[in-house]
Amino acid sequence: MARLSLNAVSKSFGDKTVVDALSLTIEPGQFVALLGPSGCGKSTILRMLAGFETVSAGDIQHGDQCLSSTKFHLPTEERNFGMVFQSYALWPHMTVMENVGYPLKIQKVDRQNYQRRVQDALDIVQLNDFKDRLPSQLSGGQRQRVALARSLVTEPDVILFDEPLANLDRHLRESMEITFREFHRRTGATMVYVTHDQAEAMALADQIAVLKDGQLMQWSTPEDLYTRPNNEWVANFIGQGSILRCQSVSGNQLLTSTDVIGLLYDQTEHQGRMLVRPQHVDLSATSNMLQGTVRECIFRGERYDIFLVLENGDTLHAYHTEPLEIGETRQLSIQQAWTLEPSHDHDY
Repeated sequence: MARLSLNAVSKSFGDKTVVDALSLTIEPGQFVALLGPSGCGKSTILRMLAGFETVSAGDIQHGDQCLSSTKFHLPTEERNFGMVFQSYALWPHMTVMENVGYPLKIQKVDRQNYQRRVQDALDIVQLNDFKDRLPSQLSGGQRQRVALARSLVTEPDVILFDEPLANLDRHLRESMEITFREFHRRTGATMVYVTHDQAEAMALADQIAVLKDGQLMQWSTPEDLYTRPNNEWVANFIGQGSILRCQSVSGNQLLTSTDVIGLLYDQTEHQGRMLVRPQHVDLSATSNMLQGTVRECIFRGERYDIFLVLENGDTLHAYHTEPLEIGETRQLSIQQAWTLEPSHDHDY
């Protein structure tokens, strides 16, 4: 396996730039998610990696080999990349075994290697007992595992996923996330996974590229994205939390409870922004207290989501083990917060 690099890659359709000077380095064996709202360019990036689209600027390298540039384009069939589509794309008249083995049939692989590789792929996705069934006889999750096995059977260098869980219900998506993690551990393949679902990306990926309007907002681990977002837009997009106005402060700093109190109490101006995650709000505090009025209380099973309005008018999201009355005034403290660079774009 080799490193996969996108170097200042852009893609335009007419006068519209869909991907804008994107640079990423994907190490061998990494599981990478391309995450962003609809229209952010993530599927176009995947299509350029697959060879379905050319680049308008920059280049894509796989190890020492150039896959795409403005002067060269390696055809899809010569890239040795596997692809798993949202729609599964299975042949309805073929059995599971025939669907999985179809790429090898096209490559005219000899019978012995054909049988071994198909069997290995079916074993990895745990579908050996279903190899003689037709797609119509399978559940959605089983069909997706057939598509996984088919992508693996050619022993690709990289596997590309185009929102593969989008058509599944919530329970099945959670089950398939486990399948994808096991699949990655067993194969060690480099994987690039497109999704608009942040929970899916956080659960699966080693590294996440957060995209907006064709531009890279942040390239980090799931933990870093959640605890240390680069800016206000990323903080709003990733996870649950509240962005509070405060005294002007430099971005990308971890604030203590005392810091938070000082910045919020100074009401001379509101140029600063801080991110507060709900688990860092203490509604039973007896020191370093703020005050908020309960606006909403929502039962979530294991907890209640509480939304309070602070004295400066900002809304604060907190968790609590018991329900609170709408309109109730509560004393609270914020245990920690993360400062943000203000964003002038509030189209979240």
